[in-house]
This record gives sequence, C-alpha cells and structure tokens, in this order.
Amino acid sequence: MKKVLSASFFVFILSLFFSGLAFAEGTSISNGTPITAKLAKGAIQTYEFTTSKDGQVYITLDKTSSGFLTQLFDSNGNYITNDYTYTGGDMGVLEANLQQGTYRIEVTPYNWSGISSATYRIKATFPAAYSRNATTLEPNDTAETSITMTNGKFYSTTAENMIDRDVYKFTTNKDGEVYITLDQITAGFKIELYDSNGNYQTNDYTYSGGDSAVLKMNLQQGTYYLYISPYNWSGKTSASYRVKATYPGSFTRSATTFETNDTAQTSMQMISNKSYSSSSDSGIDRDVYQFTTNSDGNAAITLDKVTAGYVIYLVDIYGNRITNDYLYSAGDTAVLKASLQKGTYYLYIDPYNWSGTTSATYQLKASFIDKTPSVDPMYDSGKVITGKAVSNTKVYAYAGTVKLGEATVKNGAYSITVSPQKAGTVIGVYTVDTAGNTSTTAKTTVVNSTVQAVSVDYTKIKVSWYSVPGANGYEVYRSTASTGTYSKIATVTSGSTLTYTNSSVSTGTNYYYKVRAYRTINGVKVYSPYTKVAIGKAIPLTPTSVKAASTSYNSLKTSWTAVSGATGYEVYQATSSTGTYSRIATTTSTSFTKTGLTTNQTYYIKVRAYRTVGSTKVYSNYSTVVSAKPIPSVPASFTAARASSTSVKVTWGSVTGATGYEVYRAATSTGTYSLLKSTTSSTYTNTGLTTGKTYYYKVRAYRTVGTTKVYSGWTKVIGARP
Repeated sequence: MKKVLSASFFVFILSLFFSGLAFAEGTSISNGTPITAKLAKGAIQTYEFTTSKDGQVYITLDKTSSGFLTQLFDSNGNYITNDYTYTGGDMGVLEANLQQGTYRIEVTPYNWSGISSATYRIKATFPAAYSRNATTLEPNDTAETSITMTNGKFYSTTAENMIDRDVYKFTTNKDGEVYITLDQITAGFKIELYDSNGNYQTNDYTYSGGDSAVLKMNLQQGTYYLYISPYNWSGKTSASYRVKATYPGSFTRSATTFETNDTAQTSMQMISNKSYSSSSDSGIDRDVYQFTTNSDGNAAITLDKVTAGYVIYLVDIYGNRITNDYLYSAGDTAVLKASLQKGTYYLYIDPYNWSGTTSATYQLKASFIDKTPSVDPMYDSGKVITGKAVSNTKVYAYAGTVKLGEATVKNGAYSITVSPQKAGTVIGVYTVDTAGNTSTTAKTTVVNSTVQAVSVDYTKIKVSWYSVPGANGYEVYRSTASTGTYSKIATVTSGSTLTYTNSSVSTGTNYYYKVRAYRTINGVKVYSPYTKVAIGKAIPLTPTSVKAASTSYNSLKTSWTAVSGATGYEVYQATSSTGTYSRIATTTSTSFTKTGLTTNQTYYIKVRAYRTVGSTKVYSNYSTVVSAKPIPSVPASFTAARASSTSVKVTWGSVTGATGYEVYRAATSTGTYSLLKSTTSSTYTNTGLTTGKTYYYKVRAYRTVGTTKVYSGWTKVIGARP
C-alpha cells in the first residue's frame, strides 16, 4: 500500500538526514534489473538512473528485513514521490510519469528498533534501453517496457510477488472487436485495459486460483496497454497466469484449430455445407465463424458432436443477434434456421455450463446460398475447364492438392486452360469473391473420351461411350471420313444409356463416330465437348461353336455354326497355337475334313467367315483356336458271344491304318480291365472260361508310329457268358 508523508514530516526527516546521517555513494541501477543490498543504521543508499525519453517509471522495494523509506528525486534534488515499509516482509512501490532526465532514488531506514542493519531488494523500470528475459518476459512493468503481443498468441508467465506488475501492448490496424482472456491462474489478478493516452477502457478481476477473466469491447484503431497486477493475495508469494489478446490486426491461422478466431475480424470463413471440427481449450475460449450469402434465402446451422455444453449465436455485421441456441451437455445438438438477406453473418460459439470440464470439442456446419460455380463435364482429351459463376469472382481449379489454374469470371462464365487430365481424375472448382469469401467446391470427374465402334453384324455397328456425370442424354455423329462432315444420326435421351446400334450400314465400309453429352437447363441443351473419334466397320459375325475331331489316323474334321449373311468360310491350320497359320480350305459348308495328316500330330485350327461385296471379300474376325490330333478310328461292329461252354468269341470291324488291336477283359463292367490279347486279326476267342459266368470285353485299335503305339478310343463294353 502506497502512502505519502505530510510535508512537515518530510522536512523533519530531511533535517535529520542532512544533520546526522552519512550518505552512501550513489549506485547506477540498470533498467529492470533487481539489486539486493544491505543497509546499516544511520546510512542512506542512493541509486541513479537516466531516462532516454519521457515516460513511466515503476520502482519496487521488496524482500525487506525491516522498515524502509524509499524516495525519488530529480537531478535538482526536487522531491517527486515516496513510499515506506514498516516491518520486514513489507513491500513498497513508487510510480510516476517522468520527463527525460536523471533521477535519484534514496533508501533509508524507517521505524527501526533494536536493529543495526537490514536488507532489501530494489528494482527500477524506466524509459531506457533494456534486455528482456525470454522466460520471465521481464522487464515489462511499464508502458515503455511492455511486451508487444502477437495477435491470438498465448503468453504464460509468473508474478513473483504481489507488486510484480506486467504490462502488455498491442496495436489494432482498424476499428473493431478485441477479446482478451486471462486464465490458468494460481491466484487472484486484476487486468486493466488503457489506450495510448492512459485513458481507462475496461477491467476484470479474478479472485483466486482457477478463476478466469475476459475483456471484450469494440475499440478504435490505435495502441492499447494491458496491465496485469496481483489481486487479493493472501498467503501467496508468487502466482502464474496465461494471457491472450485477439484484436483487429494481422494474424496467422492454424489449419487444425482455426485459431486465431476469437473476434469478427479474425473469424474463420466458412464454406457452405462443409463441416468444421474444432476444440475449446478453456471455458473462455470463444470461436467466431463467418459466412456470406450470395442472395436472400434460408440458412441452416448445425452444432453437434459436442463433448460439453455450448451456446451458439448468429449475428449480423452490425452485431444484432438473429437467433441462438444452447447445448447443456455432451451429445446435445443445436440447429439454427433463419431466413437471411444477402450479406455477411457471424457465428459465435462459447463454452456453456461447464463444470469440471477443462476442454471440449464440437462440429459446426452451415448451409447457405453461396457463390458455388458450375463446372462443365470434361474429357481426358480436353484442355479447358469451363463453367458458370458470379462475375468478377476468382475461380480456382484443383486436382487433389495440385492447382491446375485460375481465372476471373467474366459475363458469368469462366475458362481455365489446363493440360489434359487422366480419366477418373476428380477436379474441384471453387470461387473466391473480392471480400475473400470462399464458395463450396463444385466437382467433376474427368471422363474417358474413348468411343468404341464395334461390328455386331454384317449390317450393324454398335457405338459405346463412357458416362458423363449429370448428362440428360447424348448425340451420336457419323462421317465416312475422319476429317469429313459429321451428321447427327441419333439422339439418346437417357443419361444412363451409353450405347447406340447403327443399323443398315454397308458391309466393309469404314464409318467414323463421335459423341457429345448434353444437359437440359431451362429447356435449353448445354453441350459437352465431343469425344475422340472412333472408326467402325460392319463385318460378318465370328464363327462360333468351332470344333475339331479326329476322323481317322490321318484326317481331322472341323465344324462350326453358320454365320448370317456369310458368303463362305476359310479354314486355317498350324502345328502350334502361336505358329503360322495356313489356309487349308475355302468352303460354303459349315464343316471341312482335312486328310493326309500325320498320326498323333496336334493341329491348331481357326475359322473366319466372309461376305463378298462386289469383288471384295469382307472378313469376320477369326474364331477361337481349337486343336485335335489324328488317331485311329474306334473299331466298329464290336460283338462278344458264347462260342462254347468254356469260351467267348469277340469280333470287330477292321480299322483303316491300324497296325493291330488290343482286347481287354474284366469281371464286372466297371471293374479293372486286363489285356487279354494283342492281335492283327479282327477276331479273338477267349477260352478256358467258367460256364455261366459273365465276362466283360472292350477293344481298341492302334497304329505304330516309329516305336510308339498311337491308340484309338475304346469300343463300348459288352458282356457275354460261355
């Protein structure tokens, strides 16, 4: 507590000093640097400092072991102010606004009884050069030594005693809202706001540890000072706090927390229908969001996924509250709906009804009429992104995080030249207006521009293409030359139909096709660019059900299904599936038997149809490749009959090209068959059998090729008993 002595008492004290006390030599005191000293009874300690300009001085005397009188004089010895402590542990403060010059501080014993010496600590903060401690932020006791605050940044420090004052400074670059928080305190503090002329603006108090304080008001452009002083300390020797000021000025926004966003001027700009997830790290951590509607209309705001209570306010640019809602606990949801005029609006989100909660999270989404552009469909062959948007806005195009380009909207339309993009690439386009408002991103997926024109018959070509998002239909164009004149041959009126079959075309003639999508807007067709050009030619269908089978030891028969419109067929043969195929037959039939082949050699065969147009053969595609190898025929006319009471006679027809035959027998029809006889004859009598017992027989032919027997298939199984 600061007290001023009466003039008579002061004169009395001075007379005592100058008549009986010895003056200690003056000590230069550094700006903001404490000095600890010991003073003997009857002595005076003198300190000197020089200010470099007019300004505030703040002198503290603490850590006293007895009473002291502290006085401040100018260089002419003129008294300025004083304070005194009565006993050990007391503290004193001298505070004054001084002109530039040299000043003297005198410390003398006061109210001593039975004491020969005592100690104290003194610190003077004044307008002059100083060195700031990066941890404690000292010296910062005056306006001239104040800490310049970064917009939206937290400053944490400690007051080491109840006279340890801290001063902060910030400068607004325009008129607007300021929001100052004081929290994480361990004792009471007083926070005061003054302008650059020392005029009081507002204040708040915290009374004990855990409390918090908020200063909020609208300020004119200028420089302001925050004074933070210990308040209501009882039994406290030191305490800490955290302070943050948000004001109209430049700032850096966190992409994760969206801070700084405590005021309208630092508010987070919202994109319509986009969700924003953030957190509040204290009960006074306010968040402000901003959105701008492009025209009169309805807006809907949702606050959900909260982990504690919140209150949400919707206000206009004049600060008028439009609507609000409260969430009382975790899991609640708030919905604000309003019919708004075109303009800018702010959403204020404040923690509400917190008890025992130190932090919480939420999700916010606003749906409103913004300046979302349209974006036209784009093919992978395209080099221009086009669409409609509000004139004079800037349009930006991105593929993921890669910027493709930008343009200024003129006459309601834009065009951005880009390099061709891969089919399937999602392109996002959004606008930013002159006020910095970002629209919702409109998206389009790059479409494959490839068109296929495939023959489906000798007079039909099927044209197919890829889907264009949002298309109401497609138009198909055709020409008989790639660079010729294209005529529209069809309009497909369904956006989901992606094919068209062009009938009654001339077999073997090349046709060129391209397609464009359209979207009907207000009764008018708006077209996409054209696809790439595809070439198609009507040809006969490919022969199907192709089969190849052995008909003898040196021949194969190939067959297939007839092809509509075919004049004939060509059969090709090779000795390996990937080898060179030679034409072995031209026929109008649907089968062909090739003779003179090598027994047991695998042959590969394919067929194609043709249609004669004039003097030209127009071919189908080749069929799938089939394979077979010539082997002896299965013996025909196979019989087995009783020859006697103990024998069975087996006979068969001779096989052309066969070297011999093998006869097999089993005790059951599905049992194990054993070779009975290898013979060149076409008959065999099996003797030594049991009368009345049934025996089962089968036969196969073979042809010896070199040292290898090449077998026919088996005859059917016949049972007989002697």
